This record gives sequence, structure tokens and C-alpha cells, in this order.
Amino acid sequence: MELSGDAAVVSGSGNRKRKRHVQQHSFEYPCVSRLRHRRLLAFLSRHDYDSTFDALVQETSVLFRVGHIQALVRQGRWADAASYVNRFVPPSRVLTDAGLVFHEFLYIHHVLDCIVAGDHLRGAQVAASYQRHVRDNPNPSHGAIKLIRILLTILHCHPIRAFLNWHLVRYKAAEIIKDLIPQIPEFNDLLKLPKGGPIKPHNILPIGSSSHRRRHVKNEDRIPAADIARFYLQKKRGFNKQNQQYY
Repeated sequence: MELSGDAAVVSGSGNRKRKRHVQQHSFEYPCVSRLRHRRLLAFLSRHDYDSTFDALVQETSVLFRVGHIQALVRQGRWADAASYVNRFVPPSRVLTDAGLVFHEFLYIHHVLDCIVAGDHLRGAQVAASYQRHVRDNPNPSHGAIKLIRILLTILHCHPIRAFLNWHLVRYKAAEIIKDLIPQIPEFNDLLKLPKGGPIKPHNILPIGSSSHRRRHVKNEDRIPAADIARFYLQKKRGFNKQNQQYY
């Protein structure tokens, strides 16, 4: 059946809207977005655009900063440290023993911090869950048994709890984290930015890529790279808001 008059116009308009909608969502495929963000961060770091670099690092999950999680741990912000790790490698994605150990390390220190802060109920619940695990396994690991003893000692022995230098504990934990992370395969691609030849943001950002808009311009007329990166961040924020409304 053929369409005529206003019906044809509406149909054509609808097709154009659908096309624009597909184009809006197509350039943010996870693998493409990840590559783009890593290359853009490498460019910003290489040319010392520090404020734009920091803004993009905060809004993406492609560069894990060991110094940042160390700072959180030294401040005793264990929940924030765990959230930061989960942003990059959530427990559901951990496949190696080293990754499991790291998540457990953060979790147990958070529980100990809760006990010291007065949340004894949580400490008791976690200790009880570990006791059940040991009881249900005929050959429990030495580490699991030692962990239960530590939890119960900190939970029930106030003199030891008061005697320990928790400031020193946090600083020591931060140093251990620095040694643990490079051994975790899940973080292999998150600790360094790509190296190579010169990277121009005009070639890695989805800005002005239409063929009919391409033209040669003089070097002095080019938009500064930092401004392009900031513009991309604004476009990315707007795109994410549109996605949230769409879904």
C-alpha cells in the first residue's frame, strides 16, 4: 500500500528520527568506547591537560589508579575503596584466586573497621559465617581458621582492640594493596595507558566526522585539544542522560 500526502511526510520523518536514534547509540559500543577513552586519556596525560584528564578518569572505568585506592585505605574509607574496586572489577567478574584474595582483603579490613567503630553485630555475623564455612568443609584452609581467630579476638577482646595502632594498620594495608594489584590478572589492562605514536583527539573522538563537513583548515584555526576533550565530556554526559531516560 502506497502512502501519499501527509502520511508520506510523517513516514519519512519517522525514518529519519529512527536513523538519528540509531546513530546516537551506535558509537558507544563498550569496546569502541573503552578504546576511545584509553587513547584520549593517553593524549591528555602526554600533553599535561591535567584537569581534563582527571575529569575523564572520574567518569570512565578504563584507568585504575593504585594511588587513589591507597589514599582511601589510609583514611580508613574502606567502603569507598571497595566501591572503587567494584567499579572496575566487580566480584561477579573475578575469575582468579588473586582477584578473590584481593576482594576478601578489602572486605575483612572493612569488617574489622566496623568492629572498632562499635558495630559488633556485623563483626559477629561475619565471624559466624566463616565458622559455618569451616564447619561445613572437612579440610578448611589454615588461612580461613586464622581469619576466624583474628575476627573473634578483635570482636571480644577490648584490651587488644584498644591497644592496636589502627592508623598503622591502615598504612600497612595500603602498602600491601600496592603489591597485590599488579599480581591480579583482572587489572592487567587497567593500570597503564596505551603507548605509541602521536594521538590526535580529532581522530579518536566522534565529533564532526561526517564526510560533507570535512575540510582542510589552517593550523592556527584548529580548536585546542583540551577544548575538544571537554566538549566530548559534555556530549558524553548528555548521551548517558538520554540513555537513562530511554531505558
